[in-house]
Amino acid sequence: DPTGDWAIAAASKEPHPDQAGCSRANQPANYRYTLPQEQAAMALDFNDPDLEFSDLVYAYQSWVMAVINDEKLGGETLMTDDIADDALNAMRFLPGEVTSAIETSLARVYDVDADELAALLFPEG
Repeated sequence: DPTGDWAIAAASKEPHPDQAGCSRANQPANYRYTLPQEQAAMALDFNDPDLEFSDLVYAYQSWVMAVINDEKLGGETLMTDDIADDALNAMRFLPGEVTSAIETSLARVYDVDADELAALLFPEG
């Protein structure tokens, strides 16, 4: 599932199950799957010296996925003000090639026309 991430629930420093070659059957009990709504309760801090390029990509990707979900898939509403704010701030620092690649990739994955997605992301007036 592209919308979530494995989180370590305990203080253990064990590797992610995919990296360690674990199967679901022998997955350590201290791993749990977190939904995007549980992951980032606070907006990105753009003054944080530990902020990485991948954080910006994740913020933009989360926004595009939330728009696709909410507008095309009709699932549970994913868009939040924090997701939208983080994405708009991330766009200031991400090259156009990166945002375009994210949009193109997600449009293909979710079978959405690229022009239609562009209209959903950036509606005119």
